[in-house]
Amino acid sequence: MYYLSYGSNLCWALMRKRCPSAEPVCPVSIASMRLIFRGYADIEPYECRSVVGGLWRITTSCEEILDDYEEINQGLYRKEFVSLRLALRGQEKEISALTYRMNAAFYAPPSQEYLAIIREGYRDFGLDQNFLIQALEESV
Repeated sequence: MYYLSYGSNLCWALMRKRCPSAEPVCPVSIASMRLIFRGYADIEPYECRSVVGGLWRITTSCEEILDDYEEINQGLYRKEFVSLRLALRGQEKEISALTYRMNAAFYAPPSQEYLAIIREGYRDFGLDQNFLIQALEESV
């Protein structure tokens, strides 16, 4: 199964601890969405924008661990699947990837510690930090 991360789960070191069998695949971009903060990272529909993230290959065990981490049963996040068009192993392919979306609607900046983890993940996947800066500015 594929999993799209856009927040703290971009960080390879933390994902190795949390889900040792998860494998980073590649950076990705999703059109008509934006990154926003509600204390924690979230994505939401937004025309003429895009979100960058990291694609992972995960196991069922990883999914269960991520469900707990994202507090699915407590209602913090919900599971969604997004369609992505990628070039994998030299072939263009459309895939479905699990991601998590928050149930809250407010905007609030993240803690500095949480933000530092996301920045590390952006470096791990080679993502453009400008997406992160813009999300911070729009979450105040």
